Formats: sequence, structure tokens, C-alpha cells
Amino acid sequence: MAADQDRYHLAWLLGIILFAMALRLLFAPWLSGNDDLSLGYSALDLLQHGWTVPGGNYGADYGIIVPLAGVFALFGVGTMQLALPSLIYAVVGIYVVYRIGALMFDPAIGLCGAAALALFPMAVEFSTLSFPDQPQGVVLGLAFLCVLRARRATDGRGGLGWAFAAGAWWAFGYYVRIDSFFMGFVFLLALGLGYLSWRHLFVIGAVALLLVGVELAIFAHVTGNPFYHARLEHLASAEVLSPTMNYRNLLSYPKFMFVTPYESGLQFYLLVAALLRVAFRPRRATVMLAGWVGIFLVWLWFGVDPFAHPIQLKAQLGRYLLSFCVPMSVLIGWLLVDLHRAGRRALAFAVGAAAIAVAIPFMQFNLLNFEPALATVRATEAARRHGWFPLYTDSQSSGI
Repeated sequence: MAADQDRYHLAWLLGIILFAMALRLLFAPWLSGNDDLSLGYSALDLLQHGWTVPGGNYGADYGIIVPLAGVFALFGVGTMQLALPSLIYAVVGIYVVYRIGALMFDPAIGLCGAAALALFPMAVEFSTLSFPDQPQGVVLGLAFLCVLRARRATDGRGGLGWAFAAGAWWAFGYYVRIDSFFMGFVFLLALGLGYLSWRHLFVIGAVALLLVGVELAIFAHVTGNPFYHARLEHLASAEVLSPTMNYRNLLSYPKFMFVTPYESGLQFYLLVAALLRVAFRPRRATVMLAGWVGIFLVWLWFGVDPFAHPIQLKAQLGRYLLSFCVPMSVLIGWLLVDLHRAGRRALAFAVGAAAIAVAIPFMQFNLLNFEPALATVRATEAARRHGWFPLYTDSQSSGI
């Protein structure tokens, strides 16, 4: 009977993943011409010239550019190759949400959470764009999944292998995006709630420190500044926070979460509803997930750039919210299943149907954001076919 149920749940998970892939391929922008272009060139430079001291933050995002360089080496250079790692992360993220939901609650909540991530418009939008935000969220989700597996381990080693893996994924998260450091506070919360032992926490911290320490030591030797990577991120943030770009306003995230459903869908409304339900009906698992969301949300919303003088808010871009897409999706899954089990089936189905009705139509609408880059790709392909040379372009079009 248990084996039949496992097959049933895995069949549903496979269906959700296939549906998610269909959405991501159907509404794939493939290229934005912004950060993905810079990361792609950094990966290509790494492949062609080997490692050099990076002159900008993109060249130091090794968790993105090293896998990209591997893809370019195997499959050549192109827009689809540029998007391939992100597409893989998108699929892995759905699986991670399912597994965390199943381990912390039950498979039904895991499946509902996986569906919530599959239908998240911003996750769909960035699933074929080479940006670090969704990969960061997935990698940190993998680290937490390893924590859960370490706690349940019966392999005779007391889960130390899973703790080692959690530390390695956490370190990899740092190489994807430097503020993955804040996952440490999530681990401390997990320790307080009994999801993590002191022994496992020590292993996680030691492994992460060792792997991140490699970069710190190399930069200290080559540049004289062990925090050279952080310095590069500061310089990039200062550029984003230029006076002509209003991304330091504390209203940036609320507007994105609640006023732009074409990118956020109803996900953040559902998240708020889940957090309110946690406040009135706290359970250890829901408190853990709510704390995880809260730690990253507080950092993203109120965090400052420690290298700036005077101190100023860090950049506040909507895509940064993907860093906690995993716990958010599990919480949404828990909310809908909990409503259903509490006898409010009609409400649960209505909320789910409304979320789908808002999400899918706007996925096509969001492609308008990327039409200039896609039009440039089509134009350059036509120029090659017809020999329209010499070709004069602006700097961004030249890069594409």
C-alpha cells in the first residue's frame, strides 16, 4: 500500500514538472540582454582565457559562470545554452519544494507547494534567463533539504554525510550570490526548533567556511583584500542605486508583491495569508518556514550596503525575492491543503483557481519586457543571412 501511494505521489510530481516545463518553454524569454549577457560573457571569458582576477561582480559569480562555461564547452555558445542551467534549476526547485513539504508535513502539501512554484509567474519568467536569484533560492533549498535528511538519517554515521552536503550547498549558494550568508540564521532557527543538532551545525559551518575560505584566501593573496568579492558587489550595487534608478525606496518590494500581479501573480497575497494562519495556528514546521521567509525578507527589505559611506539601503529589485521561493511555495501549499482539510474546500479550490487564472495569462504579457532583446536577436540573424554588413548597433545590441 505504501509503495502504491509513493508511485501515486511521484506520478503527480512528474505531471507537475512536465506542466511546469511546458509553461517555461512556451513563455520562455531566453534572453534579457542585461545581467544574463554579462554573466554569459564572463563564462565565455573563463572558458577561453582561464581564471583571472575579476574586474566586476559578474566575473566573481562563480556559482553561475562556472556551470555556464561547462555548458558552452559541451554544447557551444547560444541563447538556449545560456538558459540551460537556469532551466535545470527550475526543475530541481520544484522537486526540492515537494521533498521539503513531504518531509515536514506530508506528500499532499509537498505536491501543492510544487504546483505553487510551477505557476509562479516570476519563476516562469526567470527559468530561461541566466540570473542568480532563482538558482540561489533553489541551492539554499537543497541545503535545507539536506538538513532535514541529516536529522532523519539511519545510515550509521548519524547523518554526517547529509550535514556535509548541506554545508557544501550553502557554500555553493555563496558563490551564486554572496548574501547566501544569511542562510546561517535559518540554520540557527532550525537548531532552536529541533531540526538541526549542534554536531550537524558544526559540520555545516566548518564545510561552508572551508569552501568559502578558498576564495577569501585567493583574493587576499592576489589583491590584498580577502573581501574583494564583496567589494565588487558594492560597486555594482552603487551603480544600480544611481539617482536615476529608484530602487532604494522601501516601497519597492510592497509595490512589486501586491501591485504588479503580472509578475508576482497572487503568490505574495497567499504568502501573507499563510503567515497570518501561522500566527494564529503555529506549528513547529510552519514557524520554521515562516522564519526562513522572514529572515530573507528582512534582509532584502531593510538590509544595507556595509561598504557604502554613508550607509545606504541595498538595491531592491523584485527578482531578489526569488531567494526565498522555496519556503514561500511550501507555505502556500500548506495553506491550501490546511484550508481543504479544515472543511473549507470551496475556499481552497476558489483561491487555487484564482491564482491559476491570474498567473497563466500574464506569463504571455511578461514577454513584452524582453521584446527588444529578442527583436535584436532576430535582426542580427537576418543580417547574417542577407549580408547586411557593416552593421552599426548600440552597445547592448552589439553584445547580443
